[in-house]
Amino acid sequence: MEKNRHISPEFRAQFSHYMDTQNLPERFRKPRSEVMKGRTCAEVDNDATSYDASLFKDIKDKLTNPMLSPLMAPDLSALPPTLVVVAEFDVLRDEGLLYAHRLKQAGTETQVHIEKGFHADFFCCMLPDWTGLNSKTGFQTECVLRAFIQRQQ
Repeated sequence: MEKNRHISPEFRAQFSHYMDTQNLPERFRKPRSEVMKGRTCAEVDNDATSYDASLFKDIKDKLTNPMLSPLMAPDLSALPPTLVVVAEFDVLRDEGLLYAHRLKQAGTETQVHIEKGFHADFFCCMLPDWTGLNSKTGFQTECVLRAFIQRQQ
C-alpha cells in the first residue's frame, strides 16, 4: 500500500471525486511539483493503473463500507449536524476535511475545527494537572465540542 497500488483504476475513477485534494483548504494542498516528485505524467499514470488485484479484492468491501469510512458513503444528506475535529498533524486530517466538505455539499450542517498540534493532544485535557502534560489544544477542542453540543440541544 506504500505506493498506493492497492486500488483498481476503476475504483479510483469511481471515487476520486470524494478524495479530490482540491476540496482541501488551500494550506493543506501539496504543490503539484511535490506530488510529481520529478516523474513524468506517464510515470504518474502508470502508478495509477498498476495495482495489486489480490490486495484490492481483499480490501474493496472495507474501503466502501461507510461504517469504516464514512467519507465513502454514497449519500450524506440525512445525517445530523456534525462537528469534524482534526489537527494539523493528524494522520486522518485530510480524510476528515474531505468528509466535512462532502457533508456540506450534501446540505448537512457541518462545523470544522482544525487545531494546531497533533491528534493525541486532544486527549491530554483529561490528564490530572499534576502530570504537567495538559494540553491547551485539548482544552480548546473540549470547549468547541461542548459549545457544539449545547447548540444542538
